[in-house]
Amino acid sequence: MAEDLEGEFVGGDVFNDDNGYCNQGIAQGGIVDTPKGDWYAILFQDYGAVGRLPILLPVTWQDDFPVFGEEEKTPQQFFITYNRPEYVYSPLVGSDDFKTLAKTPYRLKPQWQFNHEPDLSGFLLDPKRGCVELTTTRLAQSVTTTPNVLTQRMRYPKCAATVTIDGTKMKDGDCAGLAAFQSAYGFIGLSKEEGQYYLVMETRELDDSSLQAMPKEATNGKSTRILWESGKVTLKVAADFHEMTDLTRFYYQNEGTFLQLGEAHPVAFKMDHFSGCRFGLFIYNRKTIGGTASFQSFDYQV
Repeated sequence: MAEDLEGEFVGGDVFNDDNGYCNQGIAQGGIVDTPKGDWYAILFQDYGAVGRLPILLPVTWQDDFPVFGEEEKTPQQFFITYNRPEYVYSPLVGSDDFKTLAKTPYRLKPQWQFNHEPDLSGFLLDPKRGCVELTTTRLAQSVTTTPNVLTQRMRYPKCAATVTIDGTKMKDGDCAGLAAFQSAYGFIGLSKEEGQYYLVMETRELDDSSLQAMPKEATNGKSTRILWESGKVTLKVAADFHEMTDLTRFYYQNEGTFLQLGEAHPVAFKMDHFSGCRFGLFIYNRKTIGGTASFQSFDYQV
């Protein structure tokens, strides 16, 4: 800090804590003050594949330096002044029966985000039928390059989600499913080839050399598939982030029981995607466009 922009700048320790989590220091953020003169810091802490979690800390001032937390450590509990008693807070994640039109740009509940600016010609929210329809509008080689991946954040330490897919309007070459969405993705999906349906679990493997730098293309992807006699299926993705376990598993429902397809898949927070792992609803096709998948009854579990 300095008394003015042209003065001498002096540094000092203001915070040093990992909150007891895997030697992952809390860092990078900013400080704000309230109209009543209270100060707070909004920082981040890397929690592995689930991403960077926000950390709120009180800030005090000593000898003109901001001191974060209490004695430079993270308080496990502190009180803040509630300035907006009329405001109704919405959860960051949650289940969706797709029967409600929200007051958001795409009429979806606010916990949903597209992976990038959507192509609305391939998106339909139908509250009467309780579904979201995604249609391929351009060719794509994988889940990371197809448009209109509809995502929700994953939660620490563990979470899971199920969704029912109706693929009766899919075309040959289509693959639609539920993903652990990131650069080293994993997904379970319903695919169609020569009129036959399959269940497929596909992954893009981690490239360990790229975890701390701008990475190369991930390699050694795996794929498992089995015959499926229907154009409809309920799928599940489960994630375990506790103490950086960072594993995802993939399931399909058969006669009321969820069965795992393929092996557990490791995920990670990396520079090439720079986003925590997310649930993703998707459809893509490497050969032709125009196929449609319908997603119903998204159930978020923590």
